[in-house]
Amino acid sequence: LVVDDTPLSRKMQCRLLKRRCRAFIEAEDGQQAVDIVNASLASDSENSAIDLILMDSVMPVLSGVLAAKKIREMGYRGIIVGITGNVAQDDIDTFLASGADVVLPKPLDIARFDYAIQNFLSPE
Repeated sequence: LVVDDTPLSRKMQCRLLKRRCRAFIEAEDGQQAVDIVNASLASDSENSAIDLILMDSVMPVLSGVLAAKKIREMGYRGIIVGITGNVAQDDIDTFLASGADVVLPKPLDIARFDYAIQNFLSPE
C-alpha cells in the first residue's frame, strides 16, 4: 500500500515497488489508508492481504503518523515504512512510536529503501 498525497511521490514509490512486489494499492491520505487496511483485515482472502505500507507523514485528512497509530490499533502486523521530509529526530521518533517500523527521509534513496525492506519481502 503506497500512501502519499503528492501524485509524483506516489508514482516514484510505485515504480520502486513494481520491481519488488507483485501488486500494490495507492491511497492519497491517511484516512484512505486506514479504510483500505480495515477492509483488508476484514477479508478472509489472502489476495487482499497487505504486507507492506509506505506511509508519508504529512497529508491532509489524516496524517501518516495518526494513520499508522490507527492501523496498528486495528491489529495490522505488517511492515509500515514511514516516509518523511521532516528529518528531525523528534519527528522520526514520533512516527516510530505511532507504529512505523522504520522511517526513511525524502527523497527516497533506492539503496536505503532496499535495505530497509529486504528482510520483509520474500522473493517471488
